[in-house]
Amino acid sequence: QAAAIKYKLTSGGQIAVEPKEQMKKRGLPSPDDWDAVVLAFASPDVGGDLVLPFDVREVSCEPIRVASHWPQLCIVHVEKSTFSALWGAFDRKNDILYLTAEYVTPLRDMAIHADAVRKRGAWIPVIFDIRGDGRSKSEGASMAVRLDDLGLNMFTVEADFEAGLRDASSRMATQRLKAFSPLSAWLAEIQRFRHDEAGKIIEGNNPLMHATALMTQMGNAAVTENHAISDEAGYDMANSTRSKTTGY
Repeated sequence: QAAAIKYKLTSGGQIAVEPKEQMKKRGLPSPDDWDAVVLAFASPDVGGDLVLPFDVREVSCEPIRVASHWPQLCIVHVEKSTFSALWGAFDRKNDILYLTAEYVTPLRDMAIHADAVRKRGAWIPVIFDIRGDGRSKSEGASMAVRLDDLGLNMFTVEADFEAGLRDASSRMATQRLKAFSPLSAWLAEIQRFRHDEAGKIIEGNNPLMHATALMTQMGNAAVTENHAISDEAGYDMANSTRSKTTGY
């Protein structure tokens, strides 16, 4: 499997490994065994001080039509001066998470932000880390209640950022996380998301990376529009008790 994979050098001198989509076109299967070997020996510091050392051209793709049967999800991340939202769609058959849309803007009245998020689909579940940005649990819960009152389909969690980053890194390494190319803020952020000299993540100005980490962990909370409508109408009794804490 290792010998079958082609590669090339980028203009920056980095090695760009052949995407799995290209391998499929050549009639080759996914090199799952070789993926496992690489991940087993990979160091988290590979690629210098980048937290997610991946070529943006390898983790981005042109927008595609989101199939109606793909469950969708939104992550909201609120910092002291910024409100951010990231949308994702899960292709369950191929186990690929597509990041489809973003919203990053200076923090203003919550009603403005809630309206912007709701316009992309009021039915889409919104996951919110109540302890994000160093908030107290009560402060985060109050913020979530406010957004829920403004019409968002809110679910709250206490996120494990480090675990989410490991999930995101694994998906990127195996071509199972793709960001649509118009997501300019996300693509810029991943390139400046770095460790300091002590190996700790430099916090601040990386809300979409926090959202990405949480997105990879909350796939079970994603729903299709038809599923969401059934829940709201009370027709789907098997899912009528979905937890407002976990989203599923």
